[in-house]
Amino acid sequence: MADTVCIRETLSFDPEWIAADARRKYGPFIRDAVVPGVASRDRTRTPHDRSVFQEAARLGMIGYSLPRSIGGQGRETSAWGLALEEISFLSGDPGFTVFLDIAVNAAQLIVAAGRPGLIERYAEPSVSGAMLGAVAFSEGRDQLDPACRAKPTGEGWLLHVRKPIVLGAQLADYFIVSAMDEDSGDLVGFVLDRADPGLLIAPLAGTGLHSPGFGSLAAMDVVVGHDRLLWDHDGLSQIMSYVRRRRLMMAASMSGVMRSAFEACLEELSQRRRGGKVVLDFANVQKTIGEMRVAIETSRAMLRQGMARGFTSDESEAYELVSATKQHVADRAVWLTQAVVQLFGFEGFLNTGPWERYARDALAALAGGGPQETMLLHLGQCTISQRDLRRQRVKRFQAKLDELDRSRWTLTALTTALESGMLARLSAPVDLADLTSHLSASPELVSATVDVLVDVKAVRRSGDLFVMDDEVLPMVEDHLTALSACTGLRSALRDLEGLDERLQKRGSAVLCVGGHGTERAGALGRWFVAADISCQAAAGAGSGAAAGSRSEADATFDLVWMSADCATSEQVEAAHHLLQAGGWILLQSNCYAGDALSRFRAVATDGRVITVDDARHLLEAAGLTDVRTFPDGLVAARSS
Repeated sequence: MADTVCIRETLSFDPEWIAADARRKYGPFIRDAVVPGVASRDRTRTPHDRSVFQEAARLGMIGYSLPRSIGGQGRETSAWGLALEEISFLSGDPGFTVFLDIAVNAAQLIVAAGRPGLIERYAEPSVSGAMLGAVAFSEGRDQLDPACRAKPTGEGWLLHVRKPIVLGAQLADYFIVSAMDEDSGDLVGFVLDRADPGLLIAPLAGTGLHSPGFGSLAAMDVVVGHDRLLWDHDGLSQIMSYVRRRRLMMAASMSGVMRSAFEACLEELSQRRRGGKVVLDFANVQKTIGEMRVAIETSRAMLRQGMARGFTSDESEAYELVSATKQHVADRAVWLTQAVVQLFGFEGFLNTGPWERYARDALAALAGGGPQETMLLHLGQCTISQRDLRRQRVKRFQAKLDELDRSRWTLTALTTALESGMLARLSAPVDLADLTSHLSASPELVSATVDVLVDVKAVRRSGDLFVMDDEVLPMVEDHLTALSACTGLRSALRDLEGLDERLQKRGSAVLCVGGHGTERAGALGRWFVAADISCQAAAGAGSGAAAGSRSEADATFDLVWMSADCATSEQVEAAHHLLQAGGWILLQSNCYAGDALSRFRAVATDGRVITVDDARHLLEAAGLTDVRTFPDGLVAARSS
């Protein structure tokens, strides 16, 4: 139940309802038409009969996620993925579901290309099962260096194509193929018809997964018309989008097979006895069953998360999530099916039962959609590069804040976003309408505030949605603390008798002590260009001042500005010794009434809270006089 509730927050449907709907609609057909021939097809290496997929199409499987404009149901791709997992579980035949989804993919690629002639000729008949498509992208080499070539001619395109592994080659009526345009150097795509002169299809046999009819495809010096061109540029993007989807759907098929093998194993073992005991009563068997359950539950959890985010997130995030899902599910499927074989001993290796077939079929997942090792390598590279990118984002954000420090509107916008709850709302993707409704503010004000947050790189925009960058949120809070203190200081300085005039004179000196010293020194430097301004982590650092003594030699500063993180009696006394007669100490408290930033100031000082009353007491105890309190928690006192 917890898993379902979590997924409901990101999916627009209930996964359990999708599974139940698939069982109700497709269960009888699978039980009567698919399951009975699974074992014999595997032994004879015979693919499914086309009529099986035509009936599946009639029941709505191929049109499940295809658009209504061509006769499909128009449901979400992620919903189809979860339905596919249930179909795989019911059939126990991943070959059936793998080719079923390949046929869906082929039609979807044509629809996405938006070529009316090809849609009418191939995609629309696919919905009813009158035509079945396959996808032929793999060449057994890097997609950036394809061997297949295409050259435009007056009659159309001259193709030199060889695809060594095509899933569904023995069943498909048409094929989506990729090749490099010899003129532009870009990847282009075509639709080849099985009836095209010169197109050669040869069957292939593997270790397992016999039912979808593997084969190879060759079209050597074959000419096709311009009307067969599917896309004329950026074919790599089309291929990567297809690979992302295929990885998720392969994981869905394997997740279903894991459940099928697990349930069949439990049922069979429950009827077997060893030494007078039911096999399931042995501790080692129970342990293995528990490990299988963990493999299934983790795989399904990752699959549902992948379905929820793999088709909606930005490209890089989706690619990594999908790759991690496929890698994990494939790895667990191979382990689980081999564990089933071991539980049945030598019988598990015989083809008299389904156990060795489950294990052989699962092996196909190791290569389908990309080899496991390659995906781990890419995931590692992406993780490392993301770390570097996060650092760069933080640097860019800090640089942008420094650039906009003088803009009062920037401070106002950031403070408004924090105090109004806008930043909290932006922790998840949200649009302007939602923000406006939640904040009960005018659309113009909300839009202008969000524009500033986007400008300083604190908020990322994706289409109409905005989301706070988790990496820079702490910096926003931290920087607001410093900026707010600087803002309150300017008005305070005008009210401290004689200080403003002293700091305008050449030779005047200011010391900023504690956290955010650089920001404070920067603000003071803009206001008092003649003053010598320095920063120290502590009041006594490098000054030679000692508590309990005060000499004119130590008294070199007209103003000492202290932050709350160094507000101790020893530090305040040391600061007092550094003041010239008539000089002022400013002590910034970090907790005062009515300030939404005070809790962040407290966090910035490791949870040590300095109230305004605490600050007054520290200054008075150090022998300072004329103690005054200003807005924003600033407390001032004069050296006599």
